Amino acid sequence: MLWESRFWKDDLLRYADRLARARRSSLPTAGATNVAVEKAVVLGLFSIRKLIDSNKISIETSDMRLRATAYPSNGKRVTVWNNHRLEELFDFKRGAQERLPLRFVCNQAIHSHILAVYLSSSGGRLVGLYVASDQHRKKALLAVPLVELERAFRRAGNDYPSFIHSVFDEARGDYIVTSHTRRPSGLVLGSK
Repeated sequence: MLWESRFWKDDLLRYADRLARARRSSLPTAGATNVAVEKAVVLGLFSIRKLIDSNKISIETSDMRLRATAYPSNGKRVTVWNNHRLEELFDFKRGAQERLPLRFVCNQAIHSHILAVYLSSSGGRLVGLYVASDQHRKKALLAVPLVELERAFRRAGNDYPSFIHSVFDEARGDYIVTSHTRRPSGLVLGSK
């Protein structure tokens, strides 16, 4: 559980700036740039996941969806020795556009078996991140544009909920808590 979220959110805004600079750069990318982007993405998505789990960002943000392309598996086993051979493992001709829940994208990066930046078709600019978790690698490789990750980082980094609602769940033995940017309509204060 996080008590003070401001520092985590400030870092998210810095990670978003890092992604924006990498996206806009007209210089050819170097290994150090790629690693800096990978680190910003992984740390940013881990931070968002912690903020979601700690109810420090609103449900409006935690429920957001990110555009991505899913490239289906070719049926070949993805291992630690071949996970860099993406063209052999996934069908890049059958990519399907998807809108993925933010939490799902966070989990893909946190549990990644494949995590690599990708360049524009002209080969110059960083435009996105390939990711597949240890579980999802058997199904598909996800291509998430940096602009989508930047959007999620900025939204979470600027999200300070003003209303928290909780209900005790007997079966769970704990409260179910939701954070909101405004009071949900129809909810009466003091109601059960």
